[in-house]
Amino acid sequence: MRKFSLEDLRQFAQAAGGDLLSVDYVGALQPYYWRCPCGGSVSATKGQIALKIRAGEGWCADCTRRRHAERARAGLRARGEARGLQLLDTEYFGPDHLYRFFCSFCRTEHQRDARIELKYSCKARADIATGNANRGSMPRETARKNRVQILTPDEDYRNERTRVECLCDVCGFRWTATAKKLRLGRKCLRCTNQLGHGAARPPQ
Repeated sequence: MRKFSLEDLRQFAQAAGGDLLSVDYVGALQPYYWRCPCGGSVSATKGQIALKIRAGEGWCADCTRRRHAERARAGLRARGEARGLQLLDTEYFGPDHLYRFFCSFCRTEHQRDARIELKYSCKARADIATGNANRGSMPRETARKNRVQILTPDEDYRNERTRVECLCDVCGFRWTATAKKLRLGRKCLRCTNQLGHGAARPPQ
């Protein structure tokens, strides 16, 4: 094995844009203190530094953190683009941080964490994809045409699967049904002889 000198190690580091900080030579396989090309310092063997140089990576812990943040941000940008979201933030702050995205569908800004677990970019796009567009309220007008009153307050409405309390204007029967069924024209279960379906309740 070739015997290196302190000058050999210094030339090796300077050729890669860094420098050697140690002042004593203690062996080719021993760790030394180096100055990273970014200005940081690190303790490592010549072989470890050589591996980082071949990989095109920085030598110090700051460079490693920046590299991991760049990779995480690239992944975050790719996950957003797959859902029609353009990442606006230029730095990565961790998985729980709320990042700013611009939605290409509704043309507005949204905030999402790094997991982006939503299937669609925004509620408007989800409503169209699932058939819930323009269905953001109780179907009171449709129910009124079928002589049915909706007793559940509007603030309790969540989506088409919300179960609402109904009252028949004809016979006074009360039962529950989903908002979707009422929107599709569901009438009083007693008046239409559907009490055997298990959805009805005794009158109160």
